[in-house]
Amino acid sequence: MITLLQGDDTPIATVRDLIANQADSLWYEHPVAEPNVSAWMKATQMLDQALLSFVDDLEVGDEQLATQLDASLQGSFFRAAIQDQQERDTYLLLVHSRGRILWHHSTAEQRRGWYFAGVGLDDGWLLDEKAEIVAPLIAAVEHMLDMDETEGVVEHLLTIAEHLFAIPSFAPKDGLPDGWRRIMSQWLEGVSLQLIFVGPDDAMIDDDACGAACHFIEDGIVYRLTWGMEAVRVRRPELIDDALSAPRRGLRSAAFLESGTLNGVVALLLQIGLPSRRIAQEVVLAEDLSGLSLTRLRIWLRAKRDEPAERWDYLHEAIRPLWISFLADISSAEHEEWSVQVVNLPLRSRYRGDNEIHGLGIISRVEIENRVFGEFQTPDGTPVGEADWPFSSNGPKFAEALLSPDGNLTVTYVGPGTNTLPH
Repeated sequence: MITLLQGDDTPIATVRDLIANQADSLWYEHPVAEPNVSAWMKATQMLDQALLSFVDDLEVGDEQLATQLDASLQGSFFRAAIQDQQERDTYLLLVHSRGRILWHHSTAEQRRGWYFAGVGLDDGWLLDEKAEIVAPLIAAVEHMLDMDETEGVVEHLLTIAEHLFAIPSFAPKDGLPDGWRRIMSQWLEGVSLQLIFVGPDDAMIDDDACGAACHFIEDGIVYRLTWGMEAVRVRRPELIDDALSAPRRGLRSAAFLESGTLNGVVALLLQIGLPSRRIAQEVVLAEDLSGLSLTRLRIWLRAKRDEPAERWDYLHEAIRPLWISFLADISSAEHEEWSVQVVNLPLRSRYRGDNEIHGLGIISRVEIENRVFGEFQTPDGTPVGEADWPFSSNGPKFAEALLSPDGNLTVTYVGPGTNTLPH
């Protein structure tokens, strides 16, 4: 943000004076050149998210915020990374200023909601406004699905998308491509990608348009739209029922967006590992599997694992091996012997300055730029630090973990697979 304030020719001393004397005014109008406004807004959003993560007690009042921030930042990587005292003071003034604005214009309940949604102040306000419109639409979609009525579902999801794409955090990274409504409709209807990438006149679109359409599906629909719908779902009482037997409304809609289908069984097959939407569609249609629950689908898959290859002749020979391999893999996984695995390992580094954090939580597998590690999180999802990842690539993606006061983790996993570290 300081780089953006400097622009091309503003001396750093001038920027420091501006922050020291007028920091709070920076947030009410964009203090950067027009080409940099978008970058400034994005940086502000990231600062808001960092503040909501740093402050342990989001219910703390405005008057105690400065003390809470100082306590959270004490001993943090943020402080350690900035050696120059003057530079550090400038950054801290900016952080404290934005914290005051964020707290002044929000309630504790809003801050909790925005933290879990992964948004900041501006997008949080928009999300609160749009949730009033989107939540009833999600509920209507889920009711249609309860009644096995798919007519109208796509139109409702398109309307939901229009509202959520208006929030910068949930807007597709490269913007909306031409004909995005058609692309999304065909994706949800299960149309093959080759046909989706055909223009209105049945001519293949050029490579740039094809790439834009593909990226919109991956980034706009599968990632950002499902993220936005989940951000609405978890904060709306009409979409949540505490009863264990009640459906968790909104999850099926998200599964259909990710899978590119309105058929629940096709979505289930893709979620449990089948790598081809086309195969899932053809098998469900040929075998009349629509309407099966996950349990009944698994029973059916186990019953078919020893069928001869000729049994699946209706699948094209180019894709048939994928289906046969899937049957073999899922059957062996379900029949693999389960065991209790306990691994002890140290927490290598902490993200947060509070070394008193310990107790029960989870360790999750994280992969960034070909580096795989485990991230310990508290029960409320707060990331605490890094450790080695103790399981093989086909093992679990997370496991229960107990962090002791001395910084050691005891990881416990019940299930198939083996770990890659010694006990």
